[in-house]
Amino acid sequence: MSRLARYIPILVLVIAGLGLLTMYAFRVDFSTPDDTEVRDVAAAAGFGTACLIAALLLVFSRLRSGLNPVRFPPVWVGLTALVVAAMAGLAAAHWDWLPVAEPFAAVTALTGLFCAIARLVTRWPRSQAVDRREVAQATVWGMFAATGMALILQLAFAVMAVFAVLGGLALVDTSLPRSLVDRLSGTGGIEDLGSGMLQTLTVALGVSAMYAIVAPLTEEFTKLLGVVFVQRNRVTTGYSGFVTGACVGLGFSVIETLGYALAAGSAWPWLLLVRAPVAFIHVTASSLAGYGWHRQRSAGGFRVVPYLIAAILVHGAWNGLTVSAMLMSASIESANDPPVATILGILLIVALLAMVLTGCIAWTIIAARKLGQEAQQPIQQLLQEPRQSLELPGIRLDRSEVRGITT
Repeated sequence: MSRLARYIPILVLVIAGLGLLTMYAFRVDFSTPDDTEVRDVAAAAGFGTACLIAALLLVFSRLRSGLNPVRFPPVWVGLTALVVAAMAGLAAAHWDWLPVAEPFAAVTALTGLFCAIARLVTRWPRSQAVDRREVAQATVWGMFAATGMALILQLAFAVMAVFAVLGGLALVDTSLPRSLVDRLSGTGGIEDLGSGMLQTLTVALGVSAMYAIVAPLTEEFTKLLGVVFVQRNRVTTGYSGFVTGACVGLGFSVIETLGYALAAGSAWPWLLLVRAPVAFIHVTASSLAGYGWHRQRSAGGFRVVPYLIAAILVHGAWNGLTVSAMLMSASIESANDPPVATILGILLIVALLAMVLTGCIAWTIIAARKLGQEAQQPIQQLLQEPRQSLELPGIRLDRSEVRGITT
């Protein structure tokens, strides 16, 4: 029964993927490519393709062959696939092939992005140091388990926040909650409020808290659960914890970016190219937590806690700066005559975002190289050590080969 349970995730992913692609094949109307329903069905096909890829990864992880090594193509191959697929998406949008090409071009582009970053993370040691089971299972966890659990937790936080606000209004005046609900549910209620709501201090603080605190906290926690799950029955090293965390972050980033891209309409290739480097935010944060989990398993205590806090701070810094730029942009009333202070503030935030992203990319590459070389050292030392013999009464055992038995 336990062996059968291992194949349930594969079966679920296959059924979901085939179901979404079947819905795409029968419901898409190629004569109206810009229709909203067409785009929704195309987005479903993109996620259906991702489900089938995840199922193949799990099948691939269960194939047994030696040490189960994994090797990714060179970085330039992945980046080329990313750019070519994005350009194909632009061409599809220009010639109204969008419903046919959009989901598959987006998935191809993200596959190239995944391979490029995965190659950077796993290139330093020999292939034996990276187990394909860990890579595949961690990636699938990040794609679906981590994203799903994070969304549920964030929804729970949002619901609690709404009830807290309504409860606070009720304490002041029992008619205020009803008045607010009527205004929001009325015709054009949300549109009438528009950016004015974002300029309200309490709303701005609430949005900032969701992006800069709740989202990083829930996402990094669920990604760390993936590292714990994948490494639960394995002997971990600093490098294996780092790589497992990086793959969880990569899987999470791929699905998140796919959702943003397929919701962006015909401009999705530009959004994807701009967001491609942002994958390093997830990779850096989750690899930090993954290495921290190895430290806790090897040394005990609660050593993972500071690493998890560091991961949340990195993710929170990026999200906080991003939402700050969004709020400042929403405060501009006239695009023809924007306030100088606001423009300078936005430019400063963009510069800080560039610094955070550059730091994450540099740290990920340096840490991958250092830990990868450390993982390779025991193998090299074993190969370079002189042969040693172990003498027992009546038996001589040689380390490198069997010499025989003496009496």
